[in-house]
Amino acid sequence: MAQQLETLQRGMQAVELHISGLTYRQIADKLGFSSGASGVQKAIDRALRAIPAPAVEQMRAIDGERLEGIIDAHWPMRHKSESAKILIQALERHARLFGLDAPVKAEITGQNGGPIETRDASIAYETILERLARLADAATVPVIDAAPDGGNAIAELGPAPPVTEYPKSNPQ
Repeated sequence: MAQQLETLQRGMQAVELHISGLTYRQIADKLGFSSGASGVQKAIDRALRAIPAPAVEQMRAIDGERLEGIIDAHWPMRHKSESAKILIQALERHARLFGLDAPVKAEITGQNGGPIETRDASIAYETILERLARLADAATVPVIDAAPDGGNAIAELGPAPPVTEYPKSNPQ
């Protein structure tokens, strides 16, 4: 419990430092995160999940303003390669931050784009029943019985009796 509280407090410190303008790398160095920037990002994510929604919205607004500042600064130089890269990254992050991207549609297919292969469950069910019947025919059944001296004795009875009927339909 104490360790969870310390972890949350450290995450909140990371959030505050991030709001003040420090990068994840700078926060990692300042707070001693051994896992570096990725550890800081995870700590901030955990801390934000523990914060009431209005505070998260505040953080989102602050990050949105920062991104808009980056976009405004690089927009006049968008024809230059480095500024274009920065703009693309900032616009992608802005879209993720505010949920502007359309949902991704995915179609699941089988091998080489074909249909997904399935097996008839009733065939598999019949195969399982046949295997169980063979196992039952070959099995011996141990029986535990009270021995005359008060202990337990195990006796082998031999093959199990054959099962004569198996259901023929797939159970629902």
